[in-house]
Amino acid sequence: MDMPQEGGSRKRKGRRTRKNAGEVETGPVVEKAPMPAAIPKPAISIPKVAPVTPVTSGPTVVIAPPKKKPIRILLVPSTAATPAKKVPVIRKTYKAKCVRVIIDNTAKTQKRRRQAMQKIDALTDEQVRQTCLDAKLSRKETVEKVPIGLLRQMLKDYQTMRGSLL
Repeated sequence: MDMPQEGGSRKRKGRRTRKNAGEVETGPVVEKAPMPAAIPKPAISIPKVAPVTPVTSGPTVVIAPPKKKPIRILLVPSTAATPAKKVPVIRKTYKAKCVRVIIDNTAKTQKRRRQAMQKIDALTDEQVRQTCLDAKLSRKETVEKVPIGLLRQMLKDYQTMRGSLL
């Protein structure tokens, strides 16, 4: 036999929802007009001159007031309202890439590496900055601010990895 537990009841299956007390059902709202007040009859009978009958064609129905019209919104281009502001582009930080390095310690590789380093050392400051821009090692905005020694070292490391000069 299934008996309820002591001090409780069995769980009900399904989901029960509760309506809010202030919630109103949707649909047309119909209100009845108040009925005319009843005239109390006096105990003494007074002769009536003419019977007055109110003219009604049934209960008066009052329909809900019309809904408010939606607010008109005027769309204006942002350039006309305010001057356009440039939003700085948020750049992603670079993720580390998997690099495979094969160390080749032959005389030929050492010679090529030495020549590549001498070429980078022989470049002028403007040539180093332009080469870094061409290799996409720096951006136009920041290349002028970076010390030249750091740019040269970046170029050397880039050429070393790119040309397999290890």
